[in-house]
Amino acid sequence: MKKITLLALFAPLALSAILTLSGCVSKIDVHGKYITEEQVKQIEISKHNKNDVEELLGSPSNESPFDGNIWYYVGRKTSKTSFLNPVLVDFKGYAIHFNEDGYVDKFAQLTKEDLIKITPARRYTPTAGHEMSILEQMGSYVKRGAVEKKK
Repeated sequence: MKKITLLALFAPLALSAILTLSGCVSKIDVHGKYITEEQVKQIEISKHNKNDVEELLGSPSNESPFDGNIWYYVGRKTSKTSFLNPVLVDFKGYAIHFNEDGYVDKFAQLTKEDLIKITPARRYTPTAGHEMSILEQMGSYVKRGAVEKKK
């Protein structure tokens, strides 16, 4: 009879524990244009134009839909652990305003409260039709398969 060593006994248990716990590691994701305060401090009012700002910070996350002279740089870091919903870790947002000549007029730092949460409507579009049972679905699949084989 073979002797079972202690290593052979606990190796599968240790491996399964490691694999199970590796799913619980949190993951940090960056969304949007996450810029630092040092990058924003490089911008000088009335000295830098849109091209300069785009060169320093990159293209904006968004432009104001009603006024093309306001650029938004919005970025956020979220942490997600396994199947749980992501949690907001950090948020950085800046609005840069340009004058009519295209030079920086002012810039403002946005806060978490400036984020707008959009909740989708909980309604659905009713459709006229017929829901097929599982037997009808299987029958139509078999029927389609027979038609396709004839061709």
